[in-house]
Amino acid sequence: MDPKRLGYCGTCASGRAPDDPPPCSTCPCAKGPDLKPENRDALRLWLAAGTQWRSAGFGLVGLDYAALALVAGLLRPPVDLDPHCFDKIQALERFELARAAKGKGS
Repeated sequence: MDPKRLGYCGTCASGRAPDDPPPCSTCPCAKGPDLKPENRDALRLWLAAGTQWRSAGFGLVGLDYAALALVAGLLRPPVDLDPHCFDKIQALERFELARAAKGKGS
């Protein structure tokens, strides 16, 4: 599979055999985005809940909110899924749903 389609940056995607793992641990992109402290818990929850999407025959429907609350409590330290954090997760969810719909040509 094409490493760029897997979401690797140009540094990690280029100059390696298909079966070699990407050098993400030494990549300058591996640091991740600079986040305000008030957004860190939302990002932790977003990344941990990446497998909690509901889908139907036509594609993604949205996040499973019951599972999202469970994942928030299982993280260490737990994430307080308060209204502010939930708003941030929903903004990310809307972005991903729009991106998925755009990718389907809708």
